[in-house]
Amino acid sequence: MATTINFPSSINSKVWNYVPGAPKFSIVQDESDTGLAKRRLRSTVAIKRHAWDFIFTRAEYEIFQIWIWTNLVGGTLSFNIPWPETLGGGTKEIRFMLVDGEAYKIVRFDKDGVRLSVHMEEI
Repeated sequence: MATTINFPSSINSKVWNYVPGAPKFSIVQDESDTGLAKRRLRSTVAIKRHAWDFIFTRAEYEIFQIWIWTNLVGGTLSFNIPWPETLGGGTKEIRFMLVDGEAYKIVRFDKDGVRLSVHMEEI
């Protein structure tokens, strides 16, 4: 892991509604004078993507927002997160995938808590 930024231990990191994404293989395509364009892989490693929800209390959400802004520069940097035991456990370095320019989407915000939807990719 290249980063030393860790997910805040003061808030829960439980994953809800986990959906694995299909691996993304970066392909480089070069036009040729005639015939089909030439294609090759940019890297031999596929980018693994994931989507899930976080459910926070209002206090945890405030900590999360401050952490995103101060530690991740608004969600631009990668970080380490405890990986669920049901998915192999350990720790993974991930980063937010920006969807419509946003690092996460608020799905529910009420007196009982906050539900965020996130899309991530492994580093």
